[in-house]
Amino acid sequence: MVTCGLLIGVCLFSTGAGTGAPAQPEVGRYTPAPGGWQIRISSDAAAPRPQPGSAIGVVEGEYRLHRRPLYPPADRGMIWTPDELAQIPRSSFRPAVIAYNEPRFLFDFHAAGGLLGHLFIGMTQGATGTWFHQWSDIDIAYVDGRMVYTLRDGAYPETEARLEAIPLADAAGLIVKLSVIRPPQDAALVWGYGGASAYFTNYNMTAPEFAFAPEQCLKDRVSWDEGRFALRRAFDESDVVTREAFSVWRRLPKWEAVVRGGSSWKGGEGFGEPDRSAASPAELASTLAFATGVREERNRLAVQRVPLADAAPEGFIVVGMGGGVAGDIAEPERAWRAALDRNRSIAGRVTVRTPDPYLDAAVPMMAFATEGTWGDLATVHGGWSWRFAYLGWRTGYGPVCYGWTDRIRQYIEAHTTLGLVNEGPDAGALSSILEYDPGVFYNMNEVFLDHVRQYFDYTNDRELMERIFPVIEGILAWEDRRLQPGQAGLYESALNTWISDSHWYIGGQCTQASAYMLNANRFMADLAVRLGRDPAPFAARAERTLQAMQETLWMKRPGVFAEYRDTRGHGLLHPEPELPTLYHSAEFGAADLFQTYQMLEWADTHLRTERTPGGGVLVWSSNWFPNRGRSYTHSTYEMAYGEELNYALTNFAAGRNNEACALLRATLCGIFNGPTPGGLSCHCHTDGRQRANDEFADASSMWGRAVVEGLFGICPKRQDGLVHVTPRFPDDWAEASIAAPHFAYSWVREEGRMRVAWESPVETAVRWRLPVAGSDVSDVRVMPAPKEPPAFEPGFSGVTWVAVETAPAARGSVEVAFTPRAVPVPGRAVVVEGADHEVAAGDAAISAWEDPQGLLRGGRIEDGALRGTIAGAPGPGVLFVLAGQPPLTTWLPIRLRIDPATPPAPGRVWQPPDAGVRDLARWALVDLSGVYNSTVVEAPQYVQTHAPAPEMPASQINFGYWKDHFRDTHHGGRIETLSDAAWRAKVGADGVAWTHDGIPFQTVRDGANIGVVTLTGGFPAKLTFPVHAAGQTLYLMISGITFPVQSHVPNVRVTLRYVDGGEESTGLVNPFTIGDCWGTWCGRYHDCAANGFENLGGRHGPAGSADVPDLTQPVEVDTEAHLVPFALRPGAELASVMFEAVANDVIFGIMGATVLK
Repeated sequence: MVTCGLLIGVCLFSTGAGTGAPAQPEVGRYTPAPGGWQIRISSDAAAPRPQPGSAIGVVEGEYRLHRRPLYPPADRGMIWTPDELAQIPRSSFRPAVIAYNEPRFLFDFHAAGGLLGHLFIGMTQGATGTWFHQWSDIDIAYVDGRMVYTLRDGAYPETEARLEAIPLADAAGLIVKLSVIRPPQDAALVWGYGGASAYFTNYNMTAPEFAFAPEQCLKDRVSWDEGRFALRRAFDESDVVTREAFSVWRRLPKWEAVVRGGSSWKGGEGFGEPDRSAASPAELASTLAFATGVREERNRLAVQRVPLADAAPEGFIVVGMGGGVAGDIAEPERAWRAALDRNRSIAGRVTVRTPDPYLDAAVPMMAFATEGTWGDLATVHGGWSWRFAYLGWRTGYGPVCYGWTDRIRQYIEAHTTLGLVNEGPDAGALSSILEYDPGVFYNMNEVFLDHVRQYFDYTNDRELMERIFPVIEGILAWEDRRLQPGQAGLYESALNTWISDSHWYIGGQCTQASAYMLNANRFMADLAVRLGRDPAPFAARAERTLQAMQETLWMKRPGVFAEYRDTRGHGLLHPEPELPTLYHSAEFGAADLFQTYQMLEWADTHLRTERTPGGGVLVWSSNWFPNRGRSYTHSTYEMAYGEELNYALTNFAAGRNNEACALLRATLCGIFNGPTPGGLSCHCHTDGRQRANDEFADASSMWGRAVVEGLFGICPKRQDGLVHVTPRFPDDWAEASIAAPHFAYSWVREEGRMRVAWESPVETAVRWRLPVAGSDVSDVRVMPAPKEPPAFEPGFSGVTWVAVETAPAARGSVEVAFTPRAVPVPGRAVVVEGADHEVAAGDAAISAWEDPQGLLRGGRIEDGALRGTIAGAPGPGVLFVLAGQPPLTTWLPIRLRIDPATPPAPGRVWQPPDAGVRDLARWALVDLSGVYNSTVVEAPQYVQTHAPAPEMPASQINFGYWKDHFRDTHHGGRIETLSDAAWRAKVGADGVAWTHDGIPFQTVRDGANIGVVTLTGGFPAKLTFPVHAAGQTLYLMISGITFPVQSHVPNVRVTLRYVDGGEESTGLVNPFTIGDCWGTWCGRYHDCAANGFENLGGRHGPAGSADVPDLTQPVEVDTEAHLVPFALRPGAELASVMFEAVANDVIFGIMGATVLK
């Protein structure tokens, strides 16, 4: 039944949720406060301190130096004149003031000079004193974008100091509101500013320059005039910041930075000695030379001393650059009010009320983190780390969700003009970074096009779309020309996602890039219709890509897309996808809903997960090897917030709300912890805490999107006059509400009833999909009247979607009354191949099934149950049954683990040969001198210089990136040259060397000692050597290099050829039967339990596998060689062995061969 009428008792934003936050700050734990977090620093050793890992927000170690960037406006016009701006069109600008938990402040002016001063405040009493950041007991809160401190110290038992710090509203700077309650007799306030080091870093936020040092003042010129100081700083090439592309010094070498400041107290201003400031404010005050008249001094601090007995009980300190800073110093109360107003407007852009106080407090904090990623010219890669105007990544989504669509329009305009490549092979593409001359390294054109798609969905900005339509056509043509290997509708991923560092797919047909291009062509086909252009070419390309992905890349039995297929070499299909392959193929429509669910199930059963405090879950990005000992490995075996949040969106879309919310909740462990609480870094620890690259835009942007579009399910389509809303709350929530710039609603779930009330800033139709778990629906009330009667769509896991679209209006409501009923979701069943199996859904009849993986043979429905015979290949799998009575039916995922009818042999774990004493008579050694073609040390460089590049116009990005990794300089890790010195030292006069595990090989002490094979050039693809021996086992000593994108495929093949014509071929698969031996960019570990190893370099690590008690765990080692055993046919003479490269990009070689008789 559908009724049109008002809902009684549903009031927007009156849920009463969001309670439960601790009222007082806790020692050693960040807890929610209204609009932010709070924490206490205590000198009381007896104060309760929670155990790390026991709850969200519990810190590990010292946290006084945790810090929070405060973001003033990113307006270049505040700093430079129009004429100057015309000379720096590519310089982004994102200033920040770094506020530490102990109240001291560091001013970072980014393109305007980097770090240009420290503000420190303290109190003296007579000849002694203490800086406020040295006080022992501090309550700290970060609320609505400002820092609030309450300080106490045992040296002043009756005194309390209170500070509030907030960024200025009209200048790049800070205003501090300060009061000292019950100051001791003869007390004075002392504050100082200086230390303009002009330092800048992209990621090392604990560099020494972040602490004040006297030498930082050497180039400072300080003057006072009528109670206001000015610090002037010129720059030269010795200043670190001038090395950065965004530094204005590169275009304006004579420009000087001018930082101005002052306080609301008058008198006591002057110059202090930098080398006397660290110990105490009293020592600094003792050097104070009072300012008389207007004069400028070098290598000084600006200092003011204010006797508190004569001072106003409350005052302000203002420091900043440009804009209205002079007026702010003159009228600090007005400046304070303006700063509060600005921050309140940011904090209120999106507000939510939910049963989770951490989530409620995180939403306004992440508004400020998102604000911090605006660099005036465009979004920047990070609000603190990596402040460059990179194209794409995922920086545009969050600002749109928080309502900053005007900024994203400017971002689109900047990149499609300043970033457009106009000549050369990459003509038509957009540049990777605005600050540099146009060129493509990171190919973020694909995600940029999805930013354009999202912006258009939220704005219906046809004027901009008309203007950039030819630019997008050019991008698509460039992709077709340079990144479509085989011209088959499938595309090559080329540093096109956040996680793509240390990835390359030379000539690969990739799922991720193809999904992006499917999305882009569909968007352009739709846009073409709206703009009166021909959609056919775009629609045809999209259909071709979709068909090719399904035919070439979808793997039926595992139920997941392959990572990619080679068009070079042996045309391998790479079957082990990483996380973005799953979520991008799902979000961009390459996978249907059943395929999406299968991929999520694949991730559940294949990818490693971690549990975080508060019920959160994190998923590792891949199972790829090599990695850093199964720990954090940049981009290839990774744990990063942006990845978790994008994956959460896919779980939300599939109706797996509990799983999605667990991923989202894990990120709260980062927002409510150090070292930069109140935002998110790029990388995270396994317990959810922040790890590296503070204030990373990819993470903060995706967080806002995951909340607005994922959890609350708000997806505007303004071009259609429509907003799609799908609430996706966890099962234990009864109510929630959101107010966002583009849409607002409240939601209540009671026994047998679900109600929503909504508002929109413009009249719009709303297409609701409400999740109902019940046996029937008795009433659906909609206001205003729906266009059509409600539809009922089966969801997953007990849910039916009630879908209804309202007529256009500015507000309305929906209420669904139903009879509650929970359809049980069966747990994973362990079954045996060939066995009969029955699936039932409790008392809910099964009426249909989908078996996309072919798990059942002879499937049939009998008596409301599904019956059949297990026929799928061993391993985990899933099929689906439709249960319930129409209209409320639901798809239940039936998870199976199929065991083989005959249990397989256990996986091989290396055991050294039981050959007794070192008796060469037990062995038949093979002379490999005829196949040695290099040394271990020289082989990689030889390949690098002889590998042919892909033929133009094919992209060279992946090829160049692969070559870079031979230089051992990419993305950290131990930088170490190859060495085989320890192995050569073992070679005796008879040309025999014994491994540490007791296996002899014939080799050489000097010269070539490895027979290299590779498909990359410079060496043969395969080689064959004679053996002519019989015995128990052939042992090969193999060394070489492989890479993460060559995981889970045969890297090399060994073929044994017997004298009687018999032949046995074995592929050595990374990481199960072969592994990396040479790489250092992610460390070097032996992590292949099937093989032993010999430490060739001997500089560190065990000498060989015989020294390792457990080879199932990674072992850090120097340059190594694997010892690979092959069982021989009893009594059959082995004639020869062929050693053949199978995977692209890898290099492996034979160093030794011997037969145990």
